[in-house]
Amino acid sequence: MKALLFPATLCLPVVSLCLPAHAEPDSDIGDRFELGVLEPVVVQGDAIDINQTSTQSTVTDEDMRRFNRTDVSQALELLPGVNTVMMGGRGERLINVRGFDSRQVPLFIDGIPVYVPYDGNIDLSRLTTYDVAEISVSKGYTSLLAGPNTLGGAINVVGRRPRRGTEAEAGYGMSFDDRFSRSAWDSYANVGTNQGRWYAQVGGSIRDQDYFPLAGDFAPTANEDGGRRENSQYTDRKLSLRLGFTPNAADEYVFSYYKQDGEKQTPPYAGDDANTRVRFWQWPRYDKESFYFNANTRLHEHLRARLRLYHDSFENSLRSYDDATYGTMNRPYAFHSTYDDYSWGGSVELGTDLFERHDPRLAVHYKTDVHREVGDLGEPEQRFEDRTVSVGVEDRFAATDRLTLLAGISYDLLRGEQADNLVNGTIEPFELASTSAVNLQAGALFAFNDHLKGRLIASKRSRYPTIKDRYSFRMGSALPNPDLDAETSTGVEAGLAGDLLVGTGTPLHWGAAVFRNEIDDSIQSIAIDNGLCTSPPCSQLRNVAESVLRGAEAELTVNLGHAWQYHLNYTYLHRDNRSDPDLRALDTPRHSGFTYLSWFLGDTWTFTGSARADSGRYNDSDGTRQTAGFVTTGLKAAWRPLPQWQLEAGVDNLGDKLYAYDEGYYEPGRTYFTKVRWRY
Repeated sequence: MKALLFPATLCLPVVSLCLPAHAEPDSDIGDRFELGVLEPVVVQGDAIDINQTSTQSTVTDEDMRRFNRTDVSQALELLPGVNTVMMGGRGERLINVRGFDSRQVPLFIDGIPVYVPYDGNIDLSRLTTYDVAEISVSKGYTSLLAGPNTLGGAINVVGRRPRRGTEAEAGYGMSFDDRFSRSAWDSYANVGTNQGRWYAQVGGSIRDQDYFPLAGDFAPTANEDGGRRENSQYTDRKLSLRLGFTPNAADEYVFSYYKQDGEKQTPPYAGDDANTRVRFWQWPRYDKESFYFNANTRLHEHLRARLRLYHDSFENSLRSYDDATYGTMNRPYAFHSTYDDYSWGGSVELGTDLFERHDPRLAVHYKTDVHREVGDLGEPEQRFEDRTVSVGVEDRFAATDRLTLLAGISYDLLRGEQADNLVNGTIEPFELASTSAVNLQAGALFAFNDHLKGRLIASKRSRYPTIKDRYSFRMGSALPNPDLDAETSTGVEAGLAGDLLVGTGTPLHWGAAVFRNEIDDSIQSIAIDNGLCTSPPCSQLRNVAESVLRGAEAELTVNLGHAWQYHLNYTYLHRDNRSDPDLRALDTPRHSGFTYLSWFLGDTWTFTGSARADSGRYNDSDGTRQTAGFVTTGLKAAWRPLPQWQLEAGVDNLGDKLYAYDEGYYEPGRTYFTKVRWRY
């Protein structure tokens, strides 16, 4: 981490000598899709905008292009407070935000909640970014109008909205190993038109990987000989459509369609823990299809409404094989599984400007989640259904020109409607239950002057147990618990954000925050009588755990004239398990940071060097599996010979570092890449 902090000490003394900030090149086609923004827009002119003062962090399409981030998991690594989590046995990339996992920090796409209904997760590495305008992460403050389950915040992926008459872009890229053999390629195209009263956009992309290279100092194991990583192929294909109508300045109605088809393989365990069972898994299908409707309309002179309706479907199939030949399925741990899940629902948000200096809003959410599962071929289908309702009220009060007060309350209800238990080939019903929670949030935003703003936020939020949490036997090693209640978190955050001006420019922007969260009724696995399970040791999930998360974040961006830009962000995180101090906190490095330095040679050349650092982390609660800290570096050059064309070349993991987020599931070694982009 010292390596990250040292460049900052070099930059700070010369801030007073900086010239106005470099003018970044125009982004590719389109603006962000405003109806898909999760946080409501401030209506009262005197209110301070929460998005300018909170710890909502944002990755723009320019950031994603600059650092060649082609999926959501890669893009989120750029932000403070966010850490990659690798579920190596499943080959899935998730995230932690300030120590909260992916189920506690839900994913939204254009304001629509998106997750696999069964377990509440979604593999973020399957969600590509070629048609994305920005990705925002809300942490200390998350609007209660967003809906349920935002225990630790929210992630929102916002698509594009065309802004000109006709717009288009396309790109093609390749990746290579140290021998310059092609390991992967990707291609994409987006076309949009805006005709005033209506607009349309179409996007398509393909991303294909044959393998990824391991670092050169990897020591071969029984299931991995090094070089090209075994069973690491994937293919992702995506189609996106958007059609919008804007009959007047106040109203907008938009239909969106997303279709993503994928297939992936899971690299086998390549570590040295004798107790970790090696899995030989492949996923012939990992598909998602979505229909969304977003609308913003004025119902009355002083009454406006925002409406969202959606239907999401997730289909995947998993094959667990006997061995590395991936040809037979005869052993006890070999199986075939097919999931066919879907969700549908909607929300309506009402707001009024009748009250001077107030911005009151009311939101109502409804959602149905359905999980359908078939195990080994020939077994009957099991069906599970949950219904969720949420009602929230929120107000922003501009008490003075410098002080804005926030207050909100919401009520959430989860009700189990169906849960099938497969017993000796026959379907029997599980016991059904319901649970509810009240969420509270309050805060104050204060502008000390035009260039220094502060915030103080306090909240109590919740997260419901998933279908898997309540009903899974976990391959015979667990007893279901349909009566699980919601987890709750009580937290407080204080922060500052400021700009340092020189002349007419803004050469330095900085932000800092401290936070503390107490998590109660957290769901934890408890050992029970082994006679209650068919494959002991036996456990059951219960609401018994209590823990405390506390830490700090800081970030700094310095523009040195028109030619240089430097950025650094750093996160400190500490987690105490009050229920059982001997249990380790999983996938939460105490220190993490990201830094880059960009050099702009006019509008033609851009050179960027970057580094990512994480301290070590535990991968299981008893501490037997853990990963060491690491620092990885990258370089990239971009050349724009003509305004419509850009050629790029670079290298990731320049030092060929052998590292992992999950012990035994190593990340790619040194990888070279090239890309050509065209826009109209």
